[in-house]
Amino acid sequence: MSKEPVQAFAPPVLYREFLTLFNNLLFNRMRLLLLLAICLIPIRLFAQNQVKEVSAAAVDLENCQYELGVVSKQLRDVRNQAKSELKPLQDRISSQEKELEAYRKEIASLKAKNEDLHDKYSRLQASSDATIQSGRVGTVDGSSRSGSYHATSSYRTSQARTYYTGPRGGCYYLTGSGRKQYVDRSLCN
Repeated sequence: MSKEPVQAFAPPVLYREFLTLFNNLLFNRMRLLLLLAICLIPIRLFAQNQVKEVSAAAVDLENCQYELGVVSKQLRDVRNQAKSELKPLQDRISSQEKELEAYRKEIASLKAKNEDLHDKYSRLQASSDATIQSGRVGTVDGSSRSGSYHATSSYRTSQARTYYTGPRGGCYYLTGSGRKQYVDRSLCN
């Protein structure tokens, strides 16, 4: 046998096909990566915009939360101030209600006293009229006198005095001491 150099089995046609296929695959892969990169750029930009919007919304939410806390504190302060101002007013109203109740009781007591005085006055007036008609005249010391003039026929009231006609036709009025003071008969007519 003769010694011939062994050639590697790589026919040039197969090698070229392999290279073409590899280049095609590589080109397709590059094209695919380029296509993916082109598609991912807007998605990435969209995602970045969304992240910015969410971050801005988070900042707005934190600001709103802070403002809400401030307003809540102001409301608590106003409520506490109203409570502190309300307590003295409630105490004052309570004391005025007690005073009002005391005044009502005093008014009721005064009304009762007024009715008693009115009743006493009415009885005194009736007694005075009965005394005058019966002919008894009271004196300053409280005793009564009886005279011979038991029946008075009539009496007439002037502006300041009450004039009486006696049983014999005389006209008189009673003085402060309870005595008869006779006057002209024309005053009784």
